[in-house]
Amino acid sequence: LIYFDKILVNDKSYIGGIENKKNIRLSFNYKQRKISFKTGILDYFSEKDNLFRYKMEGLNDNWQIAPPNHIIQYEELPAGEYKLIVQAARSGNVFQGPERVIVFEISPPFWDTGWFQVLSVLISAIGLYFLIKYRLHQRFQARFIRSQKESQLAEMRQKTAELQQQTLVLEMQALRAQMNPHFIF
Repeated sequence: LIYFDKILVNDKSYIGGIENKKNIRLSFNYKQRKISFKTGILDYFSEKDNLFRYKMEGLNDNWQIAPPNHIIQYEELPAGEYKLIVQAARSGNVFQGPERVIVFEISPPFWDTGWFQVLSVLISAIGLYFLIKYRLHQRFQARFIRSQKESQLAEMRQKTAELQQQTLVLEMQALRAQMNPHFIF
């Protein structure tokens, strides 16, 4: 019969003495990706000769023979849900014994979650909307100021033309006034 003695997470003891629990479900955060499972086999007659195998569903679905030190190690596990299945061999190295299962999950970092990515896209879209709105407002304001300047310039040109015409009229009147006395004599 196989049992789990310890679970080491980032080389620190996470749980000890979990061999009596049937359904083990654990949860780790994204920084806790280096996980070791220390196992043992209850067979006092041939403890050193016992074999056991394991597979990690979600990572590798193939059975692997465990090392002689009975420690299953995984480093840099990606975020996801895993199911570690361990089975001891009976006499004659036949794997027919009961399976022990640990189900665990490594949660992704918050920036790798769906809600954060949706929120990032939403914030980017809102930022882009306000940037475009600001740029359009600047262009509208520049056009408005340009049109005001053009209208002021047109008014000044019109006033200048009117003043020039009045100047010509006054000059003509002055010339007529000067010429009339000469013709009278």
